Amino acid sequence: MLLPLTIQPRTATENDFVLQVDGEPEINPVLFYALSRQYGLDTDLDQLADQASAVLEDQSDPGTRVRAVYDLLAKALHRSGLSASFEERVVVGAFSFDRLPMVND
Repeated sequence: MLLPLTIQPRTATENDFVLQVDGEPEINPVLFYALSRQYGLDTDLDQLADQASAVLEDQSDPGTRVRAVYDLLAKALHRSGLSASFEERVVVGAFSFDRLPMVND
């Protein structure tokens, strides 16, 4: 899942920051692309994305959201004869979506 963050400095020297979620979570479309093209996930990706979005809207607790999406992905992978293990982690980074239109094409 991708979550937009706001980064605010806590000190004048800007060496300490506060990170705050600033928007709704979404499923990484590049992940779906990779699962389909590189690993052979055989499912309707638009339908899977809609199901994941519905799961995200149904849950308010972030931990519950993550586990529910993991379960959804694991079931889709299992139906395609694939398996995966998921770990709950928080990764913060600057991700560029300049190439996302190429992924959508």
